[in-house]
Amino acid sequence: MTNPTVLVTGATGTVGSALSPALKARGATVRAMIRSPFKAVPGVENVVTDLTGAPARDIADFAHDHAGAFTRG
Repeated sequence: MTNPTVLVTGATGTVGSALSPALKARGATVRAMIRSPFKAVPGVENVVTDLTGAPARDIADFAHDHAGAFTRG
């Protein structure tokens, strides 16, 4: 079985920042969806976009699994 590719939305938030390294430690290829290139998540592939545009949907097509850590108050 191949390792999954996981797209983590909210990767710079409280949950996502813990989730990304945990997934990587378990062998997953992690793509972190971030809104600012200045908040890159170390050790994973960072994709700068947001959930409102078409590029986000295109990026999601390359991930086999999705782990969302999206909260907004």
